[in-house]
Amino acid sequence: MKTHKGSGYLHLRELAYDPDGFLYTAGYFQDTIAVEGDTLVSRGYSDIFILKYDTQGNIVWKKQLGSGLADERVFDLMCDQEGNIYLTGGFDGHSSFDGIKLSTIPWDAGNAFVAKLTSEGEVQWAKDIGGDRVNLFESGYSLYVDHQRNVYITGLYQKNLFVCKLDTDGRYIWKKYAGGDDPLVNGDSGHDIVADSAGNSYVVGHFLGKGYFGKHYMNSEEGGEGFLAKYNASGNVEWVTNFDGSSSTLRLDKNGDLIISGYIGKGSQLGNGEVDETGGMVAKISPSGKLYWAQVVPNYRGYDVSIDKMNNILVSGELFDTVKFNNQVYPPRGNDNHLVTSFSTHGNERWAFTIVDSLSPRGYANQILLDENDNLYIADIISDEGQLGCQKIKVQSETDPYLIKIKAIERFQLQGVSNVCLKGGGLFSLNTPPNTLKYAWKIPDSLENKITYINDSTLQVVFPQAGEFVLSVEGVLEEGCEKLKVSDYYQIKVHPPLEASQTISGRNSVCPGQQGEHYRVEASPYAEKYEWILPEGIILVENNENEIVVDYEGDFLSGEIRLQIKNYCHEAEFQQLGVSSDMSVADAQEISGPKQLCTEDQRVTYTVPEIEKAEEYRWNLPYGLIPGDNSHVTKNNSIDINVLEFSYGGSITVQGVNLCGEGKPSASFEVVVNQSPKKMGKISGPLNVCSGTSAVFEVSEVYGVDAYVWEFSEGMVSPAIQKYTTNLNRISLDILKDGYVTVYGKNECGAGEASSAFQVTTTGLSDFESPVILKDCNILYHEQPHIALQWYKDGAAIDTDSHQLLIQEPGLYSLKYVTQCGVLEDQIIIKWEDIEWFIPNVFTPNGDEQNDTFQLSENLYGSRLEVYNRWGKKVYVSDAYTNNWDGGRLPSGIYRYIVYPICFENPITGMVSILRQLN
Repeated sequence: MKTHKGSGYLHLRELAYDPDGFLYTAGYFQDTIAVEGDTLVSRGYSDIFILKYDTQGNIVWKKQLGSGLADERVFDLMCDQEGNIYLTGGFDGHSSFDGIKLSTIPWDAGNAFVAKLTSEGEVQWAKDIGGDRVNLFESGYSLYVDHQRNVYITGLYQKNLFVCKLDTDGRYIWKKYAGGDDPLVNGDSGHDIVADSAGNSYVVGHFLGKGYFGKHYMNSEEGGEGFLAKYNASGNVEWVTNFDGSSSTLRLDKNGDLIISGYIGKGSQLGNGEVDETGGMVAKISPSGKLYWAQVVPNYRGYDVSIDKMNNILVSGELFDTVKFNNQVYPPRGNDNHLVTSFSTHGNERWAFTIVDSLSPRGYANQILLDENDNLYIADIISDEGQLGCQKIKVQSETDPYLIKIKAIERFQLQGVSNVCLKGGGLFSLNTPPNTLKYAWKIPDSLENKITYINDSTLQVVFPQAGEFVLSVEGVLEEGCEKLKVSDYYQIKVHPPLEASQTISGRNSVCPGQQGEHYRVEASPYAEKYEWILPEGIILVENNENEIVVDYEGDFLSGEIRLQIKNYCHEAEFQQLGVSSDMSVADAQEISGPKQLCTEDQRVTYTVPEIEKAEEYRWNLPYGLIPGDNSHVTKNNSIDINVLEFSYGGSITVQGVNLCGEGKPSASFEVVVNQSPKKMGKISGPLNVCSGTSAVFEVSEVYGVDAYVWEFSEGMVSPAIQKYTTNLNRISLDILKDGYVTVYGKNECGAGEASSAFQVTTTGLSDFESPVILKDCNILYHEQPHIALQWYKDGAAIDTDSHQLLIQEPGLYSLKYVTQCGVLEDQIIIKWEDIEWFIPNVFTPNGDEQNDTFQLSENLYGSRLEVYNRWGKKVYVSDAYTNNWDGGRLPSGIYRYIVYPICFENPITGMVSILRQLN
């Protein structure tokens, strides 16, 4: 253990080791710090210190950075493959690193920095990477150096967070900002960052309010939320997930998966999964955002993470109350308790140990690091003295840091095969350290009958099915004064045969220099490796196993993209896709389809012969011809068109297009659109014509009508022309009898609505009727259209032009009609004896509805009626009698009547009996 005494505040922030095994620590201090007999004095409020240790814990060199005009702090440290050291943090005012000046604008504002040092501690370059806002703290919180020595940094910028990428000489490649949208809220920052071999970077942190990450938008609960985001090599956000809690650390394991630690709330979404507890969290997530597993330890908060050679995960943190881990209870002791936990690569709890701080709750196991030999380094501050297992830790003051190296602890270690073919088997053995007290195998139920025990520590397993199986062992080790409960897990993957590789999908014709082309196959459930083989001239940009993204070089002509899917036991047959950069689009040929259209046509199809190399067909249509799907671009060589009512046609052309350009359009295809005939207007013509004579009918001319179809009632005209078609809107025909005329228009698009029917009547000499005597003593002739009309009596003209004549005396009556059809004469002799009437001599008004009233014949209807009793007294009179008298109140008896007919002068008299009751 190493401690460093200081007279002021001292904070050890980060650990790192280089390829040669040297260990580096960095932090910041106030006032003084004693380092192996030497004393460092801060030049300003706080300065940065860096210490380099050899494998025995001896200090190789020490370095102080800062100036008297600034307050400097360091938050992260990392070494590249050549042993260079990279730092990031923040400073206020004007700072200087070995003469390299850093400053803020104005001088008292906060700013972030990044610096690169040699393995001997010489500053190669340093630069400020923050902003220029007044009184806003800005700092780099985490950095990561990839194999190409590019530097990725995240931290706080003004009131948001930033993510940036620099090259090995400190030049910007890209810089992005993210986080909340409220400029008055300070709470957004990036906490940790890592990068994979493809240049993708991953960031964890915290944000408040509404968070914007590129095109992605999220809302946080009150108090803010943690996030995990993926940036691609160009600095664009591919995906981001948020959760109720905070994230502290992010690491990449040996397989390139993400390990995240922090604190999380129950029900939070993490990646594509949900967490069902609240507490300290450690989780494994794929680079695509898929949650493999998440473990939550209540009453615990995880801070730092390190990965051992077997991909097991160590988490340093702090317990707030009693914690149960790996079926062992860890109660709080002292004021502050540091808990280091170990998880298998599959998330199983393995073991844990505590570091107890006996006095002040100022520190926790903040920094841990596993070197390449799995030696564990722990660094932080305890207030006076603490305890690691049975070992006491003693420091000089409340602000002294400690650095502990723990030799790789001997634990249970399961050995065997991790990959087995279906129906195959494997031998598994357990190595136990000398301090083992006891242990027991934990066998899954599915393998219980498939186990053969060779001895207590060795067994043979035959696997019955494909899938993943876990063998585990639990035991107790004696660690000094404590008994430590430990577990180990061994995961075996049983591989089934592979199905044949799926067909590769993607463009087989591309443009010269085409970029960002995707090729993929359907994912195979048992595939472990997708081996893509690309021809010369195609550059792999991104490999997502079953899908790749490639760029084509400008001189690429043709070749084959090949793929073979593999797993541990099998290799599927190769699939290949021929690709070519010849993308010249051929000229379009002649269009085929109807040239005459109607406005009623709902869907008309036009086709052009397939155009070589065309990926789309671009159609140019005249006004009023609308594509059926509203798009003038089709994927195939035909298009469906709707014809609008107001269209008149025009030219149609088409040309083939693809990503590289377009071909020559087709020749114009001329289309004419005919309007469907409208409804005809009213017919004009004579209402009455003489039978057998000619009549002229006319209708208003209608645009677009090729023919007028005239239709007549049956018998109205000659049968041969009952339905008469002509290109004229006016016709002349002989009318034979009464009837109706209609007309409608038609053209190539069909028939229009017919006109309203026009009624025509005819007149002829044979149409006049014989005279008749009516009840009112009139001679009535059937009225006909006439030019003149004249009545005669006994050869003398009568002064009237009515078609009926009142007869007041006998004689010879005649009528002469003068019409357009000729002259009609007719006559009739009227004698008195020709006039007959009937008057009853009795009626019986007794209410039986039979003979209840005095009924006169019809030709006396309306005459004057007078009735007298036997004493000559008038008892009833009616000037226009209508056969309604029932005798009134007159008693039964005989009464005299006088009827005065309306058609001649002489009255009619007689007697009538009233009988009230018949016995």
